[in-house]
Amino acid sequence: MSWLDQIKRLQANLPELRLFRLRSAEGFLALLLLLSGFIFWFWPARPPEALLNITFDAAQPLFEKVNAAWQAQSGGQVRSHYAGSIQQTEALAAGLVADTICVSSSWELDSLAQSRQKGLVLKNWRGQFPAEASPFHSTIVFLVRNDAEHRLRDWPDLFEAELRYALPAPNVSGGGRYAYLALAHHAEQHFGNRDWIFNKALDRATFIPHGARRCTEVFLRDSELNVLLTWESEALYAVAQDQENLSIIYPEQLIRIDVVVAVAQAQALQRGTQERAEAYLRFLFSPEARHSIEAAGFWPSLPKTSRSEGRELVSIDTLFGSWQSAVDTHLGKHGSYPRLIAYRKARSGGSE
Repeated sequence: MSWLDQIKRLQANLPELRLFRLRSAEGFLALLLLLSGFIFWFWPARPPEALLNITFDAAQPLFEKVNAAWQAQSGGQVRSHYAGSIQQTEALAAGLVADTICVSSSWELDSLAQSRQKGLVLKNWRGQFPAEASPFHSTIVFLVRNDAEHRLRDWPDLFEAELRYALPAPNVSGGGRYAYLALAHHAEQHFGNRDWIFNKALDRATFIPHGARRCTEVFLRDSELNVLLTWESEALYAVAQDQENLSIIYPEQLIRIDVVVAVAQAQALQRGTQERAEAYLRFLFSPEARHSIEAAGFWPSLPKTSRSEGRELVSIDTLFGSWQSAVDTHLGKHGSYPRLIAYRKARSGGSE
């Protein structure tokens, strides 16, 4: 018997090897299906008249209305893809073919403009559209179950009251970044910036690894969570569904979220859609779009409006000096958020 025949006989008697082959085939098939779906959705050869706008998922109710209005007015075609704002920024940098991008912070577009892949977004993207390319803004509020409402009024109450609160994970969601940075600022004000105190202050925080809309769904299903830190638009949506059990609390200091837009320059030039992409984004600043913006729970930048109820409305630049400083201190590789997650893993015995 040859050595090849011996190996074949040995393989036939190893059920583990047959199982491994089966699992490998299943894994390859799943990967093939996933790749096929990705190509189908983002294939750059889609019709030139069909724009793809990528944006954060809390904006879905808004863009469903805006897209329909723009198509009716212009005769063009546009569809939007929704995910966490940070996910969308990273996807465009990784090669996702889109025509326009709408995200939650200027830092995201600046990072794309400064990317090694030249031309993803123009460096002077702020000057391409009115209001520094910010068609609307929002803030972070507390979506609260009514049985916990009396224990919560402002940010420090999240550290002191016996409440379980949740927010979108800041490595996925732009809204989650704003919520986490607000928490970090107030935790430092309240406790100082020593890691062990800081980690203890945020001990009751649950980070949900999804965009804001999915996080709202998770919060509504999990009755053990008392509070969700989320976009004002998401809180308004949730309360409209269940006014008997949910309320909105506006903290004394409101974080201003300036949503920004840009043409995905390199992809739009390649596809010949730059003019249509610019016209679509200009439409977001029009009186026709303003009604949809307000109806979806956001606030148009033109004219200037806000639901601040007399409370202080502050920017990330005001709290931390700059977006870059906030990212370096709290969200970057050595920031407080990665350290907090590492601390939790260590405390629970590590991760798989």
